[in-house]
This record gives sequence, C-alpha cells and structure tokens, in this order.
Amino acid sequence: NKMEENSGKVKPFNRNDEQFLEAFVIFCGLGIQNTQMYEAVERAMAKQMVTLEVLSYHASAAEEETRELQSLAAAVVPSAQTLKITDFSFSDFELSDLETALCTIRMFTDLNLVQNFQMKYEVLCRWILSVKKNYRKNVAYHNWRAR
Repeated sequence: NKMEENSGKVKPFNRNDEQFLEAFVIFCGLGIQNTQMYEAVERAMAKQMVTLEVLSYHASAAEEETRELQSLAAAVVPSAQTLKITDFSFSDFELSDLETALCTIRMFTDLNLVQNFQMKYEVLCRWILSVKKNYRKNVAYHNWRAR
C-alpha cells in the first residue's frame, strides 16, 4: 500500500508502481554487478602487474653483467672489419657470447642508432644482455646458444 500525497488516503500499488519498482531493482542489480566486475578486474590487473614485475625481474640482465659489458664496450669494441661482420662469408659460430654482444654493439654504433636515438650505453648493454638471456638455448638458429 501507499499513501497519496494530497489526500493522505491509503491506496494499493498499481501497475505503474510495480513497473517503477522493477526498473529500480534492475538498476540496483546492474550497479551491484558493475561494482563486483570492477573489483574483479582490479584484482586481475594487480595480479598481472605482479606477474609482469616478476617476469621482468627474471628476464632482465644482471646489473653486474651489464656493468662489465659496458666497461668493456667503452674501452674496446673491435671494428666491423676486425670482427668481419661485413664480410659475405661471416659466420658467428666462432664467436663467444661476449664477442657476439660486442658485434651487436658495433652494429648499433656503425648504423648510428646510438647517436640518432640518444641511447645510453648502459641501457643498450642491458638490453643486449637481456635479449641474450631470454633466447632459448635449444633453438639451433639462435645466435646465443649453449656451448
């Protein structure tokens, strides 16, 4: 039952009232469902961020290894002719992992990528070592392989 505002009489609910209440209940249900879905998405995003952070940590090169390559690269990166990377008969099979990393630095330097993109040597060295670290060792055609 409901009370009319003007007369103060008690009247039963009519079809219009039922439809209004039904629409309000649907609205409230959608609001609750939206809130629950938003919370579930927030939890999933938090889990994803933690997972990506863990994977990123394990996929990145070690700081010490990066510093070693950076100091070596700053001191001596052989020329492309010395490394023979411009020769048609170039083969990387004779190169060690360190020499392969130095070849990569030489290619970036000779192509002016370091200067054009204003790369920091530390970032370049870390990226090269991270790529090396994430190469699968059981794939024959990858340059960084198990020896």
